[in-house]
Amino acid sequence: MKIHLAYGLLSALTLVGISPQYAVAQDDYSDPRIAIDLTQAEQAHVRSRMLDLLSGVQAMTEAAANDDLDWFREVADELNTTRHDPATRSMQTHMPDGFRQISRSLNRDLAALSELSDETPMGVALDQLAMTLSNCTSCHGSYRVTPSED
Repeated sequence: MKIHLAYGLLSALTLVGISPQYAVAQDDYSDPRIAIDLTQAEQAHVRSRMLDLLSGVQAMTEAAANDDLDWFREVADELNTTRHDPATRSMQTHMPDGFRQISRSLNRDLAALSELSDETPMGVALDQLAMTLSNCTSCHGSYRVTPSED
């Protein structure tokens, strides 16, 4: 129960931190994260990829709640295959090295989740998913998207 409450609280705080109605005007603070200049098309691609990942995590959580390891692994595999997308590969060439490292770590972690053995307890799978999500937290805490002059 404590774990579920902690995850719920973390989710709520995350939503408050990223929701527009709670956003602080740019003039009111200095955002210390590293800016990544992206074109409008690249920004749309990044938003789409982040939504895919978030939807996948939701599906993996539902699979875990239903004790369905096959579905859990299938979703992880689907999320990992998107790394081969041409737009993603093209953008990687002008991303900061730290961003690329986080991206590679995320892909390795998703691959590992998709290859969990049939004997893996769901609690272990969820622990590994939580560690995988640390890549998301690290990236969002380190980088921000800014519009490029295209």
